[in-house]
Amino acid sequence: MSGKVNHLLLMEMDGDNDTPQLGSPELAVSVYQSYGPLIDAIFAHDAPITVTQSCVDNFVMAEVISFLTQPRGRRNDYHMLRGQWTRIFSENLDGHHPRGEATVLTSDGCEFFACHWSR
Repeated sequence: MSGKVNHLLLMEMDGDNDTPQLGSPELAVSVYQSYGPLIDAIFAHDAPITVTQSCVDNFVMAEVISFLTQPRGRRNDYHMLRGQWTRIFSENLDGHHPRGEATVLTSDGCEFFACHWSR
């Protein structure tokens, strides 16, 4: 990909959900730590309960279930820590350099970040 792309912008949830093996306690804890605060934040809003339940059921839980039941390659989502992405980009994006990174959104226990790499 590095030969065809001049800029790469990644927006990601900072969670170690890809490294642990399917069915392992580490995966269960990692998914809980990543998605628990997100679910709490959704229910903390004063939207009608039917709206918040629908949001959790149709968006968040689909990802959680995918992580806990499907092997790599069949999952809907993959989330890695910021440092893991930096290592992968450094090793695989020849000629590209980090241009910047930022925390986009943060709450108790949950962080979304952005990284920009380019030639």
